[in-house]
Amino acid sequence: MTKKRFAPEIIGGKPEFKLPSFSPRLIVAPIMLVVLAIWFIMGGPAYTVDPGEEGLVLTFGKYTKTTEPGFHFKLPWPIQTVELADIGEVKRLELGFRSEQYGGQTSYRGFDTDRSLLQEAQMLTGDENVVDCSMAVQYRIKNSRDYVFNFEPGDVPNMLQAIAEAALRQAVGDHPINDVLTTGKVQISNEIKQKMQELADLTGAGVTIHDVYLQDVQPPAQVASAFKDVASAREEREKIINEAHAYQSEQIPRAEGEAERLK
Repeated sequence: MTKKRFAPEIIGGKPEFKLPSFSPRLIVAPIMLVVLAIWFIMGGPAYTVDPGEEGLVLTFGKYTKTTEPGFHFKLPWPIQTVELADIGEVKRLELGFRSEQYGGQTSYRGFDTDRSLLQEAQMLTGDENVVDCSMAVQYRIKNSRDYVFNFEPGDVPNMLQAIAEAALRQAVGDHPINDVLTTGKVQISNEIKQKMQELADLTGAGVTIHDVYLQDVQPPAQVASAFKDVASAREEREKIINEAHAYQSEQIPRAEGEAERLK
């Protein structure tokens, strides 16, 4: 079989080659396929919001509306995009300790084993004693628009960490060490929760402080033995007082009964 060759045409005494005819569709069709592929990769005309989430629709980068769980349609990218916020997840902050996951098991580092954590754990009480505190805070997103758009990604947990430390130091600084170590923990936790919520609302973080737990509260290691001796003496005093009250409650009715019998 002989190969076809482009034969020159002689026009005006000069040879001129004829190129094969070319259709613009040969370029337009692949470009359209690439555009459609990018569109679907970027989310396409539809999106799904899972239970416990909210969808934040942005039109040309500006917030437009919030959508509930379910199947929704949107204008194609880059006109509209969607940010998803998990409002059902209970998030956690840790002060004075850290929990870490290894192979499905949880391990803990505290201020008693990791001295670097003392910077956020050590503080003064209202009667100017030093105490070491660790605390866990649970919070949830209550306003997904504020949570996503009022701060840069990842800034809300850092800001809440600072708020939690400030609230903890203020609450501990308002109480004597005996309250912090023993009977006042519940009240102090409630004060921290209230203060954190006030500060979070003031900054527009869009979160609800769910719970605050004082994990471990103890005097510094250097004076821990002295505090234990004081606590033991206080417990012994309470024991003697309770025994005296019990004896009083037993003897007074007996004496009154004896007095009635002798009348």
